[in-house]
Amino acid sequence: GTLLYRNRDAVFEKMLEGKTSERRIAVSVSVGCTEEGFLISVSDEDGVESELRVTSEHIKSDNPDRVAETWRSQLSKLGGTEFAAGEISLEGMGTEICFVPVSRIADWRREALAVHTAAREKAFPSVVAEKEATSHPYVSDTVDYRGNVFNSLAHRFYERHGVKKIMPAFERDHPDGAELMRTRHCIRFAMGMCPKTENSKAAPAKLFLTNGNDRFELRFDCSRCEMVVLAAPHSRL
Repeated sequence: GTLLYRNRDAVFEKMLEGKTSERRIAVSVSVGCTEEGFLISVSDEDGVESELRVTSEHIKSDNPDRVAETWRSQLSKLGGTEFAAGEISLEGMGTEICFVPVSRIADWRREALAVHTAAREKAFPSVVAEKEATSHPYVSDTVDYRGNVFNSLAHRFYERHGVKKIMPAFERDHPDGAELMRTRHCIRFAMGMCPKTENSKAAPAKLFLTNGNDRFELRFDCSRCEMVVLAAPHSRL
């Protein structure tokens, strides 16, 4: 019999639609009291550290354990960020855990993460790639207008690679008979004059395209089935 292969694997596609891998940066957060309010310090697994100082009154809590749990819970909510919560330390507050509204802790957490993100960007090593000029030989010792040598930098480039004869780009010097375009569309074929087809019509010795006062001679590279449009004498293109 014939061996058939399934072209749809529902289990595999479901696996790809879900989360396959996710890298998050582990951070530790510590909170301490200052005279003006609190100091929130963040450090991550890459050794980057940052601090956020906020101004707030110190309100003594009647239930330190519950308030401490609130602090830890809010500071651990890092979903939607590139960070993953590690150790949350409140030792900097001492034995008196201060009460702070949940919304304010959440705002401080977002601010602290923004500060830490900026610190990571600043600490990120900048790698500058150094480009070394090469001088290996070019494939030819002559470059015509198709090399697009328009300025001195391009000229020096070809000289450095051993080119002896360097012609300027077409935009700087318009050599008569220069190729403007090669195309698979062939006017002789469209008019039934292709010599490679049976019962073709006789083609004129030369064909031209006209544009205003300019006439562009056509040549035909039948071995490659390509039509070539040549520059008109003193073309204004």
